[in-house]
Amino acid sequence: FDYHPRMATLALDRSTIYFEDHGNGTPVLLVHGFPLDGRVWADVVDRLRARCRLVVIDLPGFGRSDKHGVMSMESLADDLATV
Repeated sequence: FDYHPRMATLALDRSTIYFEDHGNGTPVLLVHGFPLDGRVWADVVDRLRARCRLVVIDLPGFGRSDKHGVMSMESLADDLATV
């Protein structure tokens, strides 16, 4: 299992988002469900990173992302679009 992503954080108004960027090509954003974090996608990343670019995000308040204030579905969608 060769897992060497490009890792980054993005500071936003409501949170600091942690994400990993794997592979090259057409980007695919992988978003985890509640109450998990981006690690849930490890097997998928391992299988698909040679075929496309995979961006794995930790939503605000989960994994290595923090959150500041109230979150809504709209604010989460904005954060995903920004990443």
